[in-house]
Amino acid sequence: MLDRVYKEELGWLQSAEEGLKDRYHGNSQYICAFDGFTPVGALRVVHDSAAGLPIEQFTDLRSLILGKAVELQRFAVVPEWRVRRVDDAPFGVGTALYRAALRLCAAENVETMVADVFLNTATTPIPFLRSMGFEQQPILFQDTELAHEGESSVMLARVRDILKLRQAGSRPLDRYLTEA
Repeated sequence: MLDRVYKEELGWLQSAEEGLKDRYHGNSQYICAFDGFTPVGALRVVHDSAAGLPIEQFTDLRSLILGKAVELQRFAVVPEWRVRRVDDAPFGVGTALYRAALRLCAAENVETMVADVFLNTATTPIPFLRSMGFEQQPILFQDTELAHEGESSVMLARVRDILKLRQAGSRPLDRYLTEA
């Protein structure tokens, strides 16, 4: 699945193996969505460790991070599932993956979530992450980990703020993100 999106569609990796078996692999949790036995979406949650967060290769975030932190990365949904809705994912696979990451962070007392996002791509997750409670930071840098030459930016969210806002909300999406 990652080969299909990050290698074939976007050309950012030579192989999925290259994108996952790195120095952060041992401090990562993987969230996957399946259609039967076929993977249709994935998200990697990298926990802060002695290796730091992957984004810290490119920019210093220590002044922004509060408490335990994770980086959400390798967020990918195959094209035919990007707008598809099913009973288990009424707001789509991307939202279901994010929901699982948010729950994981809440269960593990993570305070800060960060994401490294390319600014000028057709598939940029910036609008989606904003709708989920992330805020774009005024930090621009060049991400050399993936084969893309455009600028990247930092997206940041506080887990407790997102949960508080969503739990107070009455929209179906708010309930979906916070109910067990």
